[in-house]
Amino acid sequence: RPLKDNILFPVSPRDRRFAQFDRCDNLATVDLVGAEGIHRTISSLLLESWRYDINVEIGLINRVLPNIDGHGKTNAIRMWIRSVLRWMDHFKAQ
Repeated sequence: RPLKDNILFPVSPRDRRFAQFDRCDNLATVDLVGAEGIHRTISSLLLESWRYDINVEIGLINRVLPNIDGHGKTNAIRMWIRSVLRWMDHFKAQ
């Protein structure tokens, strides 16, 4: 699986929370690394509506991230990754 939140977000030992992107006020977009694998997985989904839905979900972070203050960016990215993974798991199980 190319998207994994347990690797990207270890708990900060200082304040015992996820804070990798907090205080990054100018962070406005997320680029996917390994996008070829993600797009290959998406293209294997059976229904066009599923492919559309997952692509919308993947693009969502870059629409909302500029409007989130610096202290909420890490949480927004974590929630987005989990949402994308849930959608992928749901569609692959169908």
